[in-house]
This record gives sequence, structure tokens and C-alpha cells, in this order.
Amino acid sequence: MRNKKTVFLVAALVVAVLGLALAGCVLFRERQAEVEEVTVLQDASAGALVAQNNMPAALRIFRQSASQLVVGSGFYIGKDGYAVTNAHVVTGGGSLYVEDYNGETHPAQLLHADDSIDIAVIKVGVWVDQSYMKFASSGDIQNVCPGDEIFFIGNPSNLGFLIGTGVLSATGVDLKNGSGYTMESLIVDASINHGNSGGALLNKNGAVIGVIFARMEHESSGVGQTEDIYGLGCAVPSDTVTAYLDKCGVDYESVQAGESVWEKE
Repeated sequence: MRNKKTVFLVAALVVAVLGLALAGCVLFRERQAEVEEVTVLQDASAGALVAQNNMPAALRIFRQSASQLVVGSGFYIGKDGYAVTNAHVVTGGGSLYVEDYNGETHPAQLLHADDSIDIAVIKVGVWVDQSYMKFASSGDIQNVCPGDEIFFIGNPSNLGFLIGTGVLSATGVDLKNGSGYTMESLIVDASINHGNSGGALLNKNGAVIGVIFARMEHESSGVGQTEDIYGLGCAVPSDTVTAYLDKCGVDYESVQAGESVWEKE
């Protein structure tokens, strides 16, 4: 009788151990399955995120003189209506106005311009509720490399706000701008057209790494180029832009932190 009880207890113990082992395997597999279900942000989503976050800060810029209408692009750098564009878009006389992402038109005032780097700062008479663009940090700029994917937002041929993409082809290239000054530039493999001038060049994180100022037109390189090169564009590096803002007395980091450092008009 005692042997039968012993056999029964041993059998029950074996069944219990096997049951726990099987349960452990099931739990382990379930946990493994949970670990493997990882959501990955595909590169194809980067453009959509850049557009969503930055398009509302873009501007269509217009300069109307007695003889012509000049069309370009720009972008807000803070909520109190200050924006960056190209000098060649906004200098030369005439009335200056912008159209924002909401389709609203506002007069603008030219504050600072430097033909040698083709950068200008303008003031739009509004408080910017929707968005403004942020410059890449100095560390990001140092890590900008040929082959990087880039995005740009502008108003090509006055078609409205369009986002384009391409590849950064080269950095630190000396090019002549439209005013005849030689300046350090970025070159991008992208479809840059008239009207894109002054638009933001952005990295995959949506930070401004440059300002578009031209496509590679006839003799723009100053190094023997004899024909237009279609499909290549030129941009002012953002560290050149931020250095100019500093020179103008603009604490853009405070502006971008939401602190107005400009004299209210």
C-alpha cells in the first residue's frame, strides 16, 4: 500500500513539473513575441514629417516695383514675425509683402541684407501662431555630409508651397552669387527653380541646414563653367546665416525659444 502511494506521489510530482515547464515555455514565447513586435519609422515617412512640421512656417515672398514683380521664398525664424530670405529677392526697391501658409497676405519690411552672402532679414507685421523653423545646431552642421538626404520648401515659379527632396552633393564649394560675390556654398542634387530662392534647406530631422539661393546657372561657379547645369542647386550654409544674424544683433536662439528680443513696433 505504501508503494502505491509512493508511485502516485512521484507521478503527480512529474505531472506538476511538466505542467510548469510547459507553462514557462508558453510564457517565454509570448514574451518573445512581444519583444519582436517593434514599430519602426520607415525613411519614407521622413518627408511627410518634415513637411508637416515646417510647411506652416514657409513664406511666399513678393517684391512689386514699377517695372516687375519678383517672386521668391522665405521662412519664419520666430513667432514675432521675423523671417529669413535671400537678399536678391527683397532688395532693389518696391513694395514688399508675403503670403503665408494660411493664404493670408501681409506687408513686410526689409531690416537687414548682405549681398555678399545673399541673405536678408525681414519683418512681417503679424504674430506667428502656426510655426517657425529652427536652425540645425553647430554639431549637426559639422556632421552634414555629401550623400545625406535633404528637403527644401519654396515657391517655384510662383506655384505655391511645394516640398522637394534630393541629396547633398558637396559642402564648402566656392561659388559666385548673382551679385558677383564668391561665397562658400552647399551644392544639392535637386530640382531647384526660380522662385525657390530664399527657401529653407532641411535635413531629415527638419532642421534648417541652409538657404537656397540659386541653381547652377551659366558661369555661376566662377571656375570655368560654360553652361547651365540642370538638376543642381546652391544653398547658403546655415552657420553662415546664423553668424550673420549674430552680426545683426539678433539672438536667434532666444527668438526660437519664444523670447522676443526685437523692438516691438
